[in-house]
Amino acid sequence: MTFSGEFSANTPTRHGADKMPRPENERQSSEGRGALFSEAISFFTSVKTTVTLLFILAAASVVGTVVPQPASLEHFQRTASPFVFRLIALLDLHDLFRSWWFLGLLALLAVNLLACLIQRAPGIVTEWCTSSSKPLFMFSETDSGSPTEIKATIISAVRPLLGCAPTEVNGWRPVVLTWVKHRIHLLGFPLVHCSIVVILAGGLIGIIQGFKGHVSIKEGESGSTFTVIRTGEVRTLPFEIAVDRFTLTRYPSGEPKEYRSDVRLIENGKEVLAGPIVVNAPLTYHGISLYQADYRPVGVRAVELGLTGPAEKQEDFTLEPYMDAVLPGTEITARLLSVDPGSTKRGMGAELRVSVPGEEPRTIQVFESDSAAEKVGPLFIRFKGIRPLYSTGLQIGYDPGANLVWVGCGLLIGGFFITMFTNYRRLTIALEPENGHTLVKVSGNSRRLKAEFRTAVEDAVRGALRSNAGGTSPGKA
Repeated sequence: MTFSGEFSANTPTRHGADKMPRPENERQSSEGRGALFSEAISFFTSVKTTVTLLFILAAASVVGTVVPQPASLEHFQRTASPFVFRLIALLDLHDLFRSWWFLGLLALLAVNLLACLIQRAPGIVTEWCTSSSKPLFMFSETDSGSPTEIKATIISAVRPLLGCAPTEVNGWRPVVLTWVKHRIHLLGFPLVHCSIVVILAGGLIGIIQGFKGHVSIKEGESGSTFTVIRTGEVRTLPFEIAVDRFTLTRYPSGEPKEYRSDVRLIENGKEVLAGPIVVNAPLTYHGISLYQADYRPVGVRAVELGLTGPAEKQEDFTLEPYMDAVLPGTEITARLLSVDPGSTKRGMGAELRVSVPGEEPRTIQVFESDSAAEKVGPLFIRFKGIRPLYSTGLQIGYDPGANLVWVGCGLLIGGFFITMFTNYRRLTIALEPENGHTLVKVSGNSRRLKAEFRTAVEDAVRGALRSNAGGTSPGKA
């Protein structure tokens, strides 16, 4: 079989094949992907999406307020019906603000706001840099004076309205005067949107990486391990908490007034921070905050005694457990053996071992309800009370996104301030010679009080032209 050196007219060459139309199914697939992408963009930049997400988040927050947060599933298994328990377990309602769907809604809201900002950004940049934005109003007037004569009159009339001098473009035709006031107003919208995105990002970081825990430490002791409140996991802090003293202040009625822990933070064997921790006044180190949460008595720190000498001089004395102490003004030694919290009608009391020089050591008991003091040598000893030994409960909080949230709050305040207290206004007046007269073309824009701005500009320009010696002719809008 032989082939001739010619191709049939119906045989497509490679060049012709490249120009052939794409198959119908490929074209439809491409159009479908384009339509899907366009719908996705519309969804993420839609105000309806924003409103819907905010409504769902608000409803979820109400649920999170009604349902105890956080709580164990075992608690709801015991207290709720089977259907409610399954619903709580499925949607993580026992830990709603850390649930997968709540975090997803926050992330979706952040993407929605960011998409809206990206969509509006080119227009804001264009309006900031140029005067090509569509004007709110336009009108024109004709005056018999020259552009040079009219320019000074118009500048004088418009100055009280905008409070700034115009920029001037000089050319052979026309003369263009442009006033721009409060250009910074254009930054209000992006600042507000950026701030909310930053706040959401900080909140997500805090929820995902942050934690809250609890630790109890006795006075005079230290500790570095704590229990995570949400999971019960035991973790270790990068420093030790040494509790030097716990102080409880009470009202005259006996109710607690203030409780305070004086602590030292020790890192790598060195003290790095010291200070008090009281309610609503935490101590923070490296982003980890220690809050005063609770307290409980775990023993006796000291016993308070009243001593009366031969000269009837009274003096208070504090005796700590398991320590021999010399009573003031004597050579008598005393040691606290035990404390009675009030198991008898004699009330609270203490058992002491006393040693008087020249006598055998003996044991005495003193109680708060005793009518007579206990005589030891030349002294009379009364029981006055005890100083409890407390274990202080500290809540440990770590939120790595807190600083980001504060930055977002600052941006939000700045954005609202700019939006509420500034008003972007642009006014352009072109003076163009035309048939022996001057054509005055006016265009302007205002973000707020638009009708008022237009009326004020019309009154100012037309009043200036009327005051001009050349007079005016009827203008057109």
